[in-house]
Amino acid sequence: MTDYFVDHRGNNTTGTSWETAFTSVFDMQAHATNPRGTVGAPLTNTDRLIFGSDCIDSATYVTNVIITGPSAGVCEVLSSLAGTGTAVSYAIGTTYQIDMKTIAFYLQWNGGFAIYGVKHFAGNHVSLATGGSGNTLYTEDCYFNLGEGGYINFSGGSYNSTYHVRPIIDLTRDGTTGRTGVVLNATQGWVEIIDPSFINAAYRTTTICGTDQFGDLFISGGDFSEFPASAKMFSGTGVSQISNSLVSPSIAVSTGSHWKMLHNMSNCGSGTNPVISSTYQYAGSIVSTKDIVRVNGGSLNNLPFSFKAVSGVGNKSVFPLRGVWCYEKVPTLGDYILKVAIANNTRLLNNNEIFIQAEIPFQPPKTKFFSGVKAPGQTAVLHSTDNDSVWNGATLNYKQIVELPVNFNAAGVFRYRICVGATSLTTYYDSRYIS
Repeated sequence: MTDYFVDHRGNNTTGTSWETAFTSVFDMQAHATNPRGTVGAPLTNTDRLIFGSDCIDSATYVTNVIITGPSAGVCEVLSSLAGTGTAVSYAIGTTYQIDMKTIAFYLQWNGGFAIYGVKHFAGNHVSLATGGSGNTLYTEDCYFNLGEGGYINFSGGSYNSTYHVRPIIDLTRDGTTGRTGVVLNATQGWVEIIDPSFINAAYRTTTICGTDQFGDLFISGGDFSEFPASAKMFSGTGVSQISNSLVSPSIAVSTGSHWKMLHNMSNCGSGTNPVISSTYQYAGSIVSTKDIVRVNGGSLNNLPFSFKAVSGVGNKSVFPLRGVWCYEKVPTLGDYILKVAIANNTRLLNNNEIFIQAEIPFQPPKTKFFSGVKAPGQTAVLHSTDNDSVWNGATLNYKQIVELPVNFNAAGVFRYRICVGATSLTTYYDSRYIS
């Protein structure tokens, strides 16, 4: 393993010790006697790049900064207390170790990297791209100061992934002017972000996270509470999921124009008013609500809640609006009919417009799938009228019971969900089956 050092106290020669350290990333890449042999040559998976934790970057950047790493394997990058010789002692950066000032250039890590505690000041936006195929890029305790309206773009490429733990995203340069750009954008591969936090987020007024059809974004443990309620958590055509995070209770998740799009939120909201679960698809949205609930219906920690389903204009029974899976313990073995109470103010619904799907443990060891949608070639049948349920929070004129016959012949846990094939419909359903 070869260590390369970046610190303003070095003499900017070979970069192989604190005394000979490159004085900036710019100087490392431009140095004619770069020990890697070529100006701007990529770091390899046997290299290690070490920044002084209080390094002062005084370079004048005249173009985009692209730090290239290995296309296979990982180059470790870390912040360390500056010392003598080649001694390394990890310490999170206290100054901007890469400081592009306010010029309109972007900063990119491109390749397989594991980056620890490095503090970045980008000209405008930051790109974290894995490069290669089957590679990964990892950051931990890194700080990213973005330009006005700037963003971080995560690009995993084919079969690649990026993981980010406790990033701090500083939007101070947005000032107090409303900015319309996304903050976190996943364009390719699998992107997972754990415990992100934000500074001066109140002026991002449109979308926080974006994806395309090649990007899958998963966030947990984040603090998004400073973003305004007018902002949307997600937009785009990829798969996005946020869980266990603080967000404005009224924050929205936008839909998109692509059938692949799937945006989920679970256990998100304020500390006193979490949204238990929500899913947003091209086919519509299903969001848990405590405002309109069935008396003696489903609850979580003694909080009654139901689901509000709003279907789109392009729904169909073969590609319905799919509710979140609900998990239950298998009861005594035998034949059962799963029953779920529904209610709406539009019309009575049939088994082509709303139905239950279930996956049940089955012997021999496998899972058996049940669906209550009407069989091919058969006429749709109205669900039975529900004369017993009482719903609080609104007057709902059409109350029904959706049924699905199932057979339990093995112990374990089963799951079921409601699917809505009807177009342009708002309906409520209980969060737990009746029997």
